[in-house]
Amino acid sequence: MRALRSLVTLLVVSAPLLLASTGQAVNDHANYHAVCPGAEALAARCHSNVVTDANGNPNATISPTGYGPAQFHGGYS
Repeated sequence: MRALRSLVTLLVVSAPLLLASTGQAVNDHANYHAVCPGAEALAARCHSNVVTDANGNPNATISPTGYGPAQFHGGYS
């Protein structure tokens, strides 16, 4: 019984640590650059970033991405 209690305690304590560490690995290799120049002291600052490729070009597409009307209708039928 004591071993089971220790195992449960270990799992409860270690679960948040394991779950927290997986979310940080997603963007380790993402390149990004600031959209706005740096601000002067005591001034408001823009915190926007744009995702870029390895050469510093913005990672943008000409056509819109995502779901279209057919995918939405298919999901609800």
